[in-house]
Amino acid sequence: MKSARAFLFSMLCLGPALPLLGEAPDWENEEVTGINKEAPRAAVLPAADKTMSLNGDWKFKFSMRPDERPADFYKPTYSVSSWDTIKVPSNWQLYGYGTAIYTNVPYPFKPNPPKVTGEPPKNWPAYKERNSVGSYRRDFNLPPLLEG
Repeated sequence: MKSARAFLFSMLCLGPALPLLGEAPDWENEEVTGINKEAPRAAVLPAADKTMSLNGDWKFKFSMRPDERPADFYKPTYSVSSWDTIKVPSNWQLYGYGTAIYTNVPYPFKPNPPKVTGEPPKNWPAYKERNSVGSYRRDFNLPPLLEG
């Protein structure tokens, strides 16, 4: 059986490394629409015998700000043993992480495009939680039928 590692990278598809000094981070670059994601394709119905559900328990790390996220967590050598466990699919706010924001008026971030981590007014939901990030990881084995 081949071994595989699956992960859902940060909610905003953030890249693995922090920006160099003087560069804008990916989450403030409107030209970055995704990193390490599959190319779009037409919808297809997979064959039932060639699918594998990844629902279930995943290791989870919550970060209050994008620059506090574990940048290299996708690497096989990175230990997630101290991380919490969360059910997938789900919503991390249902497990006590972060603040659920159900509004776009007022906008939850300080309006200063493309920057999203500037300091908003103290009464805004995002004052303490500047664009929180959830990192997920799970190890699994591919069944022989799915190897090829």
